[in-house]
Amino acid sequence: FSGRHEGRMQRDEEGRVRIDRNGSIFEVILDFLRRYSSGSKNAAFAIQALTETQMREMWEELDYYGLENAVFPQVPFSIDRATFSAGPEMLTKRARFGAVVLPDNRGVLVVGGQDDDEEFLSSTELFNFDTEKFSPGPEMASKRDNCAAVVLEDGRVVVVGGTANGEDIWSTTEVLSPSSNTWSPGPNMTSPRAGCAALPLSSSRILIIGGETFSDETYLSTTEVIDLASGTSTPG
Repeated sequence: FSGRHEGRMQRDEEGRVRIDRNGSIFEVILDFLRRYSSGSKNAAFAIQALTETQMREMWEELDYYGLENAVFPQVPFSIDRATFSAGPEMLTKRARFGAVVLPDNRGVLVVGGQDDDEEFLSSTELFNFDTEKFSPGPEMASKRDNCAAVVLEDGRVVVVGGTANGEDIWSTTEVLSPSSNTWSPGPNMTSPRAGCAALPLSSSRILIIGGETFSDETYLSTTEVIDLASGTSTPG
C-alpha cells in the first residue's frame, strides 16, 4: 500500500519503495479497519484511548495514506439513529467507582467504589474488548469509594482520593504499573478529596479538581497538580 505520496519516492532496482512511517500508529489504524469491517462494536476503543500526541501522529498517517474518510467518515450524525444496547455485566455490583480506557487496546479498567451491600471496595476489574467480558484486576492497597482515576501516556493508571468508610477521606494516591500490573503508593495530595476529577496534563503531571471532605462536609473549589516525576503535589 503506497499512499498518496508514492510519486515523490525513489524506487530501487527491483521497483520497491521503502516507506519510513510510524508503524505502531499504522497498526492501530489497520486494527480499527479490520475490527470495523468484521462488525466489532468495540472497533474504535483503541483510537479513543490514544493520547493527544498520538492522535496528532495518527492524523499524519491518515493524511499520508489517504485514509481520513475511512476512519473518520463525514456522515451527518442523527440522534434518531443513536441506540443503546445491553453490555456485559461486571463481576461485582459497584457504584461511585473510577474507570479508564487503557492504551494499546488493553481494555477498560474499573477501580474501587461501593457494592450493593454498602461495602467499600479495593478490588478492580478489567473489561476485555475481544472477549467482551470482565476479569479480576490487581487489588489496590486501600478501599476507595468515590475515587478518581486517570491514565497517562505511558499506560500508568493513577487513582486518587476516595474514602474507605464514608467519613475519613484519603489524600493518598496509588499508581498501577502496566509492566508489573501491581499498585504502588503515589504522591500524597495537599488536601483529602472524594468525588474529585482527575485529568492528565503530561506524561507525569495530573490536574486534580474539586471534590469534598466528608469530615466537615466541605465542598472544594481548589485544584492541585500531582507530579509523579518529583513525587509532589502543589496547589493549582
